[in-house]
Amino acid sequence: LEIDTITVSPGWYRCRKRVEEFFNFETVEVIVNSTDCTFVPETKEYLEDSCCNEKLQWKQCCSSKSNKINITNLVLQQNPEIWNDPEFACSSEDCAESILSDYRQWYISSQIPATRCPLASKKDQEAAQIYLVYAKCQVKSFGIDFKGIKCYDDSDCIFQTSNKKYTCDLTQQRCIIPFSEAEREMVNCFVSNSDVFVKFFLIKRFNFSNDITNEMIIDFLTGWLKDEDCTGLYHTGLEYRFHQRFENVEENCKDDCSITFEGDTECLDNKCQIHPACFSSNICPREWVYIESQGKQKCETSESLCNWFDCSNLNQKQCENKCKTKENKDYFCGVCSSENRCFEIESEKNHQSCSNLGFVCLLPNGTIIENINEDQCFQLGQCSTKCQGSGCSSVNDLSGVCIAQVQNEKDCQKENGKWIESDKICHMEFINSLSSCQQSKYKWESCDYLDQPTCAACESLIFSTQDSKGDCPIKSISLLKCFRDIWRPCNSRSECEVAGKCHETSSLNFLSNGQRYIEQSMWTNKYISINENEITPIQGKCLIKHNQFYSKQQIANFPQLIAKTTTFPFCQTQQNDGMSYAPSGCFDLKIKSKKECKKEQGIWVEPPKNEQECIKSAFINNGFGCENELTSSIDYISPSDCAICNKKAASFHSWVKGRWINAKFIRTEWLETKFLETTLKWTQTINFTKFTNLIDECTLARLINPRLSNGYCRYYTLRHVSNEIVCDCCNNETSTNC
Repeated sequence: LEIDTITVSPGWYRCRKRVEEFFNFETVEVIVNSTDCTFVPETKEYLEDSCCNEKLQWKQCCSSKSNKINITNLVLQQNPEIWNDPEFACSSEDCAESILSDYRQWYISSQIPATRCPLASKKDQEAAQIYLVYAKCQVKSFGIDFKGIKCYDDSDCIFQTSNKKYTCDLTQQRCIIPFSEAEREMVNCFVSNSDVFVKFFLIKRFNFSNDITNEMIIDFLTGWLKDEDCTGLYHTGLEYRFHQRFENVEENCKDDCSITFEGDTECLDNKCQIHPACFSSNICPREWVYIESQGKQKCETSESLCNWFDCSNLNQKQCENKCKTKENKDYFCGVCSSENRCFEIESEKNHQSCSNLGFVCLLPNGTIIENINEDQCFQLGQCSTKCQGSGCSSVNDLSGVCIAQVQNEKDCQKENGKWIESDKICHMEFINSLSSCQQSKYKWESCDYLDQPTCAACESLIFSTQDSKGDCPIKSISLLKCFRDIWRPCNSRSECEVAGKCHETSSLNFLSNGQRYIEQSMWTNKYISINENEITPIQGKCLIKHNQFYSKQQIANFPQLIAKTTTFPFCQTQQNDGMSYAPSGCFDLKIKSKKECKKEQGIWVEPPKNEQECIKSAFINNGFGCENELTSSIDYISPSDCAICNKKAASFHSWVKGRWINAKFIRTEWLETKFLETTLKWTQTINFTKFTNLIDECTLARLINPRLSNGYCRYYTLRHVSNEIVCDCCNNETSTNC
């Protein structure tokens, strides 16, 4: 600002005026290459140009274009009277002409975007990169849902930055990491993966000595960032602590975000990774809302734990009563998947018989198999995905439901369950895994392992008004809605390891185990045809590309459509029944055949069966774009244009291989019954808003620096040339005396 003030001062103006008396001025037309916007705001040309309208940059590259512009040219006067004027007593006319030539060159270049002093726009990207490093470190330290890192074995529980190793609870598929250690890893990850500018900022901000080590900075920040709040022993305790929610602020408003991504996003702060369809929603307004901490008392009386029974649906008193209502109140025979999560073997009632049982096989679903050797146990387990083949699945895409075996609504309420009148069942809706359901001694129902005739019997009941279940063993008909599917559980390790699913994602974020964060499967059990009396898996889906979807909309004023278009494509699922969002386009599920899809100029997509077909489908479906480092996502730009945008081509399609989750061969123990009043604690924990405020300071400093450089460039370039000519030609003294 001071520099710009100098350039409009009277002294500066007189100096420039004196220099420019050596020139004549003329207007000339030149052709320049630049990314500057050259159109009048809000015109059709302006709204359709991605260099003007940044909202288009998800699908258009802002590339350099040739434009004609008018500039003011300086022509050196050849009038001898100027040079002979006593006030212009130049010591050397040839030298003066050389300096004036430099001034002319600077004057002209200052009017041309490609040659004037740059604003170093890459610095803006580097500033945004600070936030990306922060967000990625959060995911790697706390998991994508802030409830812990998802795992299939212990190899997924190694922190990349510190290389610390932890264990995986196979029945919960979560790494068992003390939250205080995860917090330090997050700070470690941020400091270690940020560039040198961030370190220099921290040194200046906290008056560190220049020789301070990363380890010392990490120790300091981990302590400085902490305030009192609620946190879990092994997770963030997100819903109990101070956090932020990215929420829809317009009641009853529905859009792609609320339908496809199930609404509001809960985050530790306002810098977590929000899906662009939510962040840039064109329909429902959203904003970050502060959610206050629930306080010390609530923190210390919530989420009770019993080591042999899952208390997810119970309050503290109910959990304690249930935990201690055992035949033997103090001990039980069982095996544990982690310190506080154990599974009881009810047949063994004393220490001796428990010891005699020896080793058993604990499956990932919590089932215990006795009388089995280690090699046999090693072959058992569970696959992370399904295999192709005749199977049975849930219309609602549920792995199963947990029900309490009570007969009426009153008894269901005592269990803290939800009574489903149509099925006459008590649904334990807070227990969503077989292992937790079995641990709690409830009944688990699932479509997955029903054979085809039995599945057909259950499928027919979806449309039946009769009370009789016939040959269907499932009671939770309305919740599961079992149907005959083309996917089934994998039966063995070898079968699992060649299986997989083709997914689509516009994200470039990676989880701690190196896998890409997946938003949505290309092919899930949800894509089925439901007629009046049968459910049929669809053999293909019709994909309408995003750009094509826009062109089909009957909107009279095209510029207004573009103006409303957000920085991310949308499918308007709330206005188009049967339209489903996907990263590469909109699936029109009303179209049931390849012929009909072709008629609508869509692309007929069939489920890829292997990695090769997944990659091939990316070419068929035009499932490619360009990497955007600034947003850590993939832009919907043609791969052929990536080089023009200085970006790399990237595929939306990603083949996720099946992972076999091993069973555990483990010795039985005579275990003490353990009840914890809460798995939360009120303690010193990182204040993530404080952390992001610090990053905001750092980002601001980074954004200011290039603008200072731009100011120095403009000021000192002109000052140098002006000084030379004014001192040499506008004084009676020689330049050496200036």
